[in-house]
Order: sequence, then structure tokens, then C-alpha cells
Amino acid sequence: MNQMTNIPATPAGLNSPARWGTESWIAETFGDQARDIAFVRKFFNFR
Repeated sequence: MNQMTNIPATPAGLNSPARWGTESWIAETFGDQARDIAFVRKFFNFR
């Protein structure tokens, strides 16, 4: 099985994709341009 061992760093000036789904990132990115933003928290249990 092949594994990727060299993962390139995120380029300077770009946020991590892990932040894209956070409320703070949404508010910073869309700010006053958004007319209606709704958040629904969902949890997933890995087994």
C-alpha cells in the first residue's frame, strides 16, 4: 500500500481548508455581503 509522506504546506496567504466550515471563517469571508447564513451543527462518531 502506498502512502503519501510528503504533503506540501499551504501556500502563504491561504487559510487551511479545515477552517472553511467554521462559523468564524464564514463570517470573515462573506461578512456583510451575505444576506442570510444559517448554521446547523452535526456530529459524527468515528467507530
